[in-house]
Amino acid sequence: MEARDLNGCQYRKEVLVEVSPAISLKLTADRMKICSGESVALNADGATVVQWSPAAFLSSPTGRELQAFPTETTRFLAIGTNEVGCRAEASLTIEVESTVPVSVVAQDDVICPGQGTLLTASGGVSYSWSPSMGLNQTSGAIVTAAPSETTTYTVSRDGATCGAAAQITIEVKAPEPLMVSPTTAQICLGDKVTLSVSGGTRYVWELAEGLNTVAGAEVEVKPSATTQYVVNSLDSRGCELTGTATVIVAPGNFVTASTSASTVCAGEEITLTAEGGVSYSWRKDPTLLSDTGARVYAQPTIGTTYLVTGTNEQGCEAIAAVEVFVREFEADFSMIPGSIDLAEGPGLVQFQGELEGAVEYAWSFGGQGSSEEPNPLHVFALPGTYPIGFAASDGICVSRMRQELIVENSSSLEALEDEGQILITSLGGGKFQLAFVSPRNMYLPISILDATGTELLSGALRPAKERFIQVFDLRAYPDGNYFLRISDGEMTKTLSMRK
Repeated sequence: MEARDLNGCQYRKEVLVEVSPAISLKLTADRMKICSGESVALNADGATVVQWSPAAFLSSPTGRELQAFPTETTRFLAIGTNEVGCRAEASLTIEVESTVPVSVVAQDDVICPGQGTLLTASGGVSYSWSPSMGLNQTSGAIVTAAPSETTTYTVSRDGATCGAAAQITIEVKAPEPLMVSPTTAQICLGDKVTLSVSGGTRYVWELAEGLNTVAGAEVEVKPSATTQYVVNSLDSRGCELTGTATVIVAPGNFVTASTSASTVCAGEEITLTAEGGVSYSWRKDPTLLSDTGARVYAQPTIGTTYLVTGTNEQGCEAIAAVEVFVREFEADFSMIPGSIDLAEGPGLVQFQGELEGAVEYAWSFGGQGSSEEPNPLHVFALPGTYPIGFAASDGICVSRMRQELIVENSSSLEALEDEGQILITSLGGGKFQLAFVSPRNMYLPISILDATGTELLSGALRPAKERFIQVFDLRAYPDGNYFLRISDGEMTKTLSMRK
């Protein structure tokens, strides 16, 4: 530096001046466009101290980082100073978009399943809706929503970013079901039951068999088969309600009856079986061996229809019948003569089986023999009452019959003795003669015994009304004492003989 004073003297001094480079101030914002009411972050680089304006919309008038809250589009100016006092200016404009909010309302925001509701948007000109589920369209100010479940819908104003969307939730609320009592009923065929319902405002029953009325909270039903009854109503919001009740009808023919044989011989035992119930009672019949239970036994002698009443678990009763046929095969027989007096005849009886179609026969003569002939002859030598049994078969059935045959002996030793002495005399050579006078015909069984009581000979005498003589030959037997025993069936007389 040079200088002169008033005297013209010249002065010179050298001064070192250091020049700082110019400041480069750079401003940035996290967004250059915001919606009204939003904030934006501002940042300044390249200066040590930064002064901002307008301060009314800033979180602080100074600072390298701060927040701005403009209510309208605003140009922000920043003056930066470095350490040596150099200054620089910079600015940026934040665009503020005014907010016109989109709103949406629903005709009903709680609906019943299957119902729809109108959604109306406002705050714009054209709109888009999402999600599309349940909507009749996805554009327009008014749409119909009928979701199957609770859904939140979003409506957006087309071409806008600020305040351009709104949401609304449509709740799908399933109504409580109608309470039908009883829900399940079990009845017998011909019975009826009352169904009652609650939980709605008014009730309409769908037409069904056995229903006495279609309207009302209480109905009476009398179905002939298992039937489901359906009742419809509305709740306080108008939602449709449905309830059901099932009436189970026990069939009237749940009992069946069967027999071990549908055609039997008279008196043959059969088994009768009932099924379908839990207990059974058979109609009284003299051929039944018992009348309660699922299985009983019978011995029918004629064609019979057996009836059984069965009861199921619900107490319902049903009747079943089973018919049993009995083959007409009945034995009979005759005896000629029908009674016998041994004193008047030989005791011979002719038996005659009277049974058409018989192929096999069996006779029993009261312990006095048997026969398999159809018409046998039999001799009864002793008096008594004989049970005569007769059985015949046609190859399938066996029929039996029994009669009594009375064999009498009117002979009387006492009557003989009244006529005179009964004498036994020796004729010599081992022969003996029996002699007496008989007042009438008689039949007198006799036997000859040795001294030990052993029977040697037996037979019968048949004296007529006259003197009777009978010779006995004992020559074949050794010498000794012998006895002749005579009987009339009640009285016995013994005569001695000495050889």
